[in-house]
Amino acid sequence: MKKISLKNLRVLGIKELSRENLKNVTGGMQCPNQSDFMCASGGTCIPAEYRCDGVPHCPDRSDEVGCDEILRKKKLILKTTSVI
Repeated sequence: MKKISLKNLRVLGIKELSRENLKNVTGGMQCPNQSDFMCASGGTCIPAEYRCDGVPHCPDRSDEVGCDEILRKKKLILKTTSVI
């Protein structure tokens, strides 16, 4: 069974600690907005568009890690959608 930190309950959408609320928790943590990026340290979510923008938004700077592939995909999308 995975342990859940009390400080991260809010991220899971749990406002009140009870057995009933904890029954609905599955797997790891998730951001309230499914399209957001969760920082590697957990508990902090940032908008997906902030990932790999050259400015660290996560306390652990994980939003700027492994960006080569992401930036390559973004450039490819921009090239294919540009109007000449």
